[in-house]
Amino acid sequence: MAYSIETKTYNDLVTRDPEGIGAVLILLCVPDDPAKWVEVCEEYIRMQRCCYYTVLSGDPVAHEGSNKKILIDRTNVLTPDALIGLLANERERKARAAS
Repeated sequence: MAYSIETKTYNDLVTRDPEGIGAVLILLCVPDDPAKWVEVCEEYIRMQRCCYYTVLSGDPVAHEGSNKKILIDRTNVLTPDALIGLLANERERKARAAS
């Protein structure tokens, strides 16, 4: 799937301090009907559809007055296991940067 982001925002994210926290774009897809986006009660919070993610990296875009299309793999569904994996990868990346 494709998501369009302002190039200024994209550049800010990909040019962050390498020793800082990495940038992950999380895209929440919701139904067309806003009444179906979320259901809340004392027992649970239920959201319809799902979130997809991608780790942002790469070179900045030269023309900041435009948009950057970001391709997100549909297999990158944000699940508890995926989130644990993202955090583990970030810990490893920071450990490598520190050594």
